[in-house]
Amino acid sequence: MLLGLLGPATAASEFRQDGVALRLVALPPDAAGRVRGALEIQLEPGWKTYWIDPGPAGLAPQLDFSRSESLQAFDVEYPVPRRFQEGDLTSVGYLEPVALPFEATSASPDKPLVRLDLLIGVCREICVPVQASLTAEPTAGLSAQAAVAAARAALPEPVPPIAGWTARSSPDGRSLRITLPDASPHDADIFVAAPAGWSLGQPRRVVLAGEAPGAAFDIAIERRPTPAGMPLAIAVLLTSGESARLSPSLIVEQP
Repeated sequence: MLLGLLGPATAASEFRQDGVALRLVALPPDAAGRVRGALEIQLEPGWKTYWIDPGPAGLAPQLDFSRSESLQAFDVEYPVPRRFQEGDLTSVGYLEPVALPFEATSASPDKPLVRLDLLIGVCREICVPVQASLTAEPTAGLSAQAAVAAARAALPEPVPPIAGWTARSSPDGRSLRITLPDASPHDADIFVAAPAGWSLGQPRRVVLAGEAPGAAFDIAIERRPTPAGMPLAIAVLLTSGESARLSPSLIVEQP
């Protein structure tokens, strides 16, 4: 059950509420004008939060950096999530503290300031939408450097589109098939995120015909925007044992 929205917090680099503490950090621009930072989400034991495609019961993070000063082109990345049950539903997210690294480009010679307006869901027995406004002045302090380095170290390895992964729509447009020829057929698992307005079901492993190598998954399309069509690209995160690889924009092939 979701509680009502809380009012936005006074802008600061930290925010605390029952079950969660947030901290926003940023580093000064590097030689290329790139600013790196991280949003730290410290969950108390027994609490959880959600991934970008959280499933039917969760709340996807909404992170708005538009009020930042002298910065543009923000890009947020996410570490590997996990699946967990919420009643009869399966959700995707994080059961332990997590950090979301981000990058932006310095847009002017003025001193940059990161401003983040966010809405995330945190849950224990009930789910609470957490609304906060955070700011961070870039600093080269050791704490900020350590936070950003740790957040980036937890990210999955990106893979280029030429890796051989494919996504194809079914002839009736009701599902997608993801084929990963270089994945282990035994312990591979995937997490898939579609563009805004789309909702996908949980991946279901399928047996490939003959001796075809790799792994394949079918994913039901549960909701789509209007007008009907297929998403042009999806993000696919493959986990296998201790490794994780991400294809952030896998083109969906039409039947």
